[in-house]
Amino acid sequence: YTGEGVPQDYKEAIKWFRPAAEKGFANAQVAIGCMYVTGEGVPQDYKEAMKWLRPAAEKGFANAQAAIGFMYYTGEGVPQDYKEAIKWFRLAADQGNPVAQFSLGAMYRYDHGTSFKSNVIAYAIWNVLASSDSPDKNRAKEGRNELLSIMSDKEIEEGQILSHDISKTGNFLKALTTYIEKNKK
Repeated sequence: YTGEGVPQDYKEAIKWFRPAAEKGFANAQVAIGCMYVTGEGVPQDYKEAMKWLRPAAEKGFANAQAAIGFMYYTGEGVPQDYKEAIKWFRLAADQGNPVAQFSLGAMYRYDHGTSFKSNVIAYAIWNVLASSDSPDKNRAKEGRNELLSIMSDKEIEEGQILSHDISKTGNFLKALTTYIEKNKK
């Protein structure tokens, strides 16, 4: 709960969010879920966070999807499952969620639950993210620049093409899936 000129009061916020969340309002579900993830205004409780985040994620809310992806990635509140993390990160990344996009790039960079390791995919995702106004812009630049030092000219060219394709509105998952299918070994 934040408001201009109003101090953050998470305990007060939860009083307001809970009735809306219980009625199925996804924004309130995401707010409560995130509060349980961080322990702000409530005791930190990942299982309780998942209880509130999952319905919002299933309704297509990208912030909830990214949070669930991160929980599966780290194993907080659920068994660690990289494939499940990728599923949720892909859904959120397709909607432009920068946390999910950065995380998905990292999963391909380090082959965490992916069908294959791909510096090209990581480079493309981070390249697009690095040019955005995202809070993850600097981390994406660092990751992209690290990759530039180890990628071949051909890989960089492929990464540039994929960057262009995934940056088109509504084309993130389609372009990513097409590239993966074309390059699976």
